[in-house]
Amino acid sequence: MTFSKADIEITIVSEGSLDSLNLSEMDLSGMKFNSISFKNADLRYVNFKNSDLSGCDFSNANLGGANLTDADISLACFKNADLRWSILKSVNAQNCDFSGAGMLESDLSEGDFEKSNFEETDLRRCVLKNAIFAHSDFQKSNIAMANFTGSNLADVNFDNSNQYQTVFD
Repeated sequence: MTFSKADIEITIVSEGSLDSLNLSEMDLSGMKFNSISFKNADLRYVNFKNSDLSGCDFSNANLGGANLTDADISLACFKNADLRWSILKSVNAQNCDFSGAGMLESDLSEGDFEKSNFEETDLRRCVLKNAIFAHSDFQKSNIAMANFTGSNLADVNFDNSNQYQTVFD
């Protein structure tokens, strides 16, 4: 089944969630989805550029290759979500929960991730340059070969994380 932006808006109004839907490859740029649930949804390669996704729940969703450039994802939950190869460039992601997420080779550069939870997250080979991670938790995460050049890492918890060839300068 193929959905239009209008179909998405009607579904949000009538059901209040987009759980388990297949919305892969849709252009949802610039839309407002405040506190909507996308649990278990297929969001591969969706364009969320400039969208308001604050407070949304993406638990166990597949966002592989999704574009979230300049989106507001503050207070959103991405617990155990698949974000491999996604673009989260210049996002507002304060107080987000990325625990257990797969973010292999994603671009998180220039974003604000202050007070976010990356516990047990796979961030191997991610670009995390010039971003704000102050007061965030990377406990038990895999940050092997990730690049944090120019990022604010004040008060970050990296306990028991895999830092093999991670760049911090």
